Amino acid sequence: MDKRAAVAKALSEEATMPAAPMVMARIAEICRNPAASARDLGKAIQLDPAMTSRVLRQVNSSFYGLAATIKTVTHAVVILGFQEIKHIALSVPVANLYQENLGRAGIDIAALWERTVAVACLARRFSYHIRHEVPEQVFVSAILADMGMVILNRILGDEYRLLVEGVDDEELAGKEQIELGISHVEIGMRLATKWRFPSDLVEAIALHHKPVTASGLHREAALTYASRRAIAGLAEGFCFADILAALPQTIGAFLAMSAEDMAALWEKSCRDLEEAKAALAR
Repeated sequence: MDKRAAVAKALSEEATMPAAPMVMARIAEICRNPAASARDLGKAIQLDPAMTSRVLRQVNSSFYGLAATIKTVTHAVVILGFQEIKHIALSVPVANLYQENLGRAGIDIAALWERTVAVACLARRFSYHIRHEVPEQVFVSAILADMGMVILNRILGDEYRLLVEGVDDEELAGKEQIELGISHVEIGMRLATKWRFPSDLVEAIALHHKPVTASGLHREAALTYASRRAIAGLAEGFCFADILAALPQTIGAFLAMSAEDMAALWEKSCRDLEEAKAALAR
C-alpha cells in the first residue's frame, strides 16, 4: 500500500484520531453558553483529576506571579478569568497526544514537543507585548499548530521521518499535500474540530503558516508564525534584528517591536519553558 492510501485508510479509522477526554464535551458546551459561570467551568474541569492537576500546576507557576497558592479550579477561574482557564484546559488533550506517542518510530516526538512548547511560550510573550486580551489563547493556538504531524507520524513512522527530513518548516505542508494527499495542517483542523475546540482555534491551525489572507491578518496565527520564525532563525544563528527584518511587512507592523524588545521577550520565554513543560506533564 502506498503512503497516500495508507494515510487515507488510517484516517477513516476511529482509532487513528484519538477522542478527547469526556470532560472536553462539557467544557465546550459551557464555553458556548454566555450565561455560564466560573463555578460551572470549575466543576466541569474537576470531573477530570488529571486535567485539574495540570490546570492548577500551570496557574500556580511563576509565569502568573500570584501571591497566594490557588487550590481550586473555580478560584483559578475567578482570579485569572473564564477565557484564560478555558484555554489552559484545552492544552491538556494536546499534551496527552504528544506524550502518548513518545518513542514511536519516525520523527522525534519529544523534540517536536519541546519546539512546540518553546514556540507557544514565546508567542504568549509576544501576546503581552501587543496587549492581546487572552494570552492563553495565543499559547494554546501555538500548542495546536503541529499536532497533525503527530498523527501522520503515528500512521507512517519512518516513512514520515524521511518525508520531513531536510524540508523547511514553511514548505512541509505543501510537500505533504503532494505526497500524501493531505497535510498536517488539515489533519490538525480535523482533530481540533473532533475535540469541539472553538472555531477561532481551528482557524489558527489553518493559518499558522500563512496568517495574512485576503481578508486581513489573523492575530493568533500571526503570533505563532512570528514565534516559529524567531526560534528557527535563532537556531540558524541569525540576530533578532535580522529575524524581524525577514518577517512579512504586515506581521512586522503588527508586532511593532524592536530587536531589543524581541530579545527581552525571548529571555522571558526561555524562563517560562521548563515550567510550561512541567505543568503539561502527566
